[in-house]
Amino acid sequence: MYYKKIIALSAAISMLIFGGCSNSDKAAENTDAADSYSVSETTEIIDTTEISETTTVSSETEAETESITETTTSDSDSITAVEAYSEKNGASWTDALMKSTSNWDKGNIVFKCNVTEDGSSITSIEMHVYDNNLYMDTQIPGIMSMTLIVNGKKGYFIDKNSKTYSFDTETSYDADNEVESVVDTTADYSSFTEDGIENIEGTDYIFEKYSKDGSEQVFYYSPDVKLQKFGSNGEIADLTIDLLDEPDESYFEIPEDYTEISMEEMTLKMMSGVFSAIDENSEKE
Repeated sequence: MYYKKIIALSAAISMLIFGGCSNSDKAAENTDAADSYSVSETTEIIDTTEISETTTVSSETEAETESITETTTSDSDSITAVEAYSEKNGASWTDALMKSTSNWDKGNIVFKCNVTEDGSSITSIEMHVYDNNLYMDTQIPGIMSMTLIVNGKKGYFIDKNSKTYSFDTETSYDADNEVESVVDTTADYSSFTEDGIENIEGTDYIFEKYSKDGSEQVFYYSPDVKLQKFGSNGEIADLTIDLLDEPDESYFEIPEDYTEISMEEMTLKMMSGVFSAIDENSEKE
């Protein structure tokens, strides 16, 4: 079926962007790096004026507990990258972020990625995860617009432009598996090869480099300890991971004014841009 190719294409795009984040290593149960990491918990995406909260994840003999300690940083401009890097003192922010993400159950976990070329967006992916639900929106301007909603083990494709949706009756989904195919939050990022400060287009970021199976992964943070970018083998994309205090389940529901269509019809809608791009390339050749 054509929609199988759509899923594969979307997965390929996702892996192209996030692939450096995926590996099969399991995170250590407890590290000093995770204990020292400060991750912001916000109800708005990329709000750099919110007060940061420190999430401490620690392992005990039989159970793992989480404690929250508020910090007094209220202005992200009050600390420079140099100062933040000095205070970092060798901690692995990435390992702590991934551990916090894998244990988060208060509300949506929001992944946003945007790849640009010559100042224009060429691919953007937005994911929301909560409980066993997933929302994944993939946009490639002029080529593809695809939104997948996983509710339990059921998968739906929706087309926002025509306000239509289609139920995938042949595939059994698992939200956790879909997320882990994009970014492995259970991987061990406690040991990085290098960290420091790098200026990208006039802005200083604190970076952490990791090496896995010959692939170099780089995570870039702002001074207030928020992930901003991800790099893999020399390519850099905007990437944020936000943990919401309360669930927003509207992302995992089909809007009431949407009309159901067949999977074949949905396939043609989503692939129309791909077909056009193939035709254009063929004409040029």
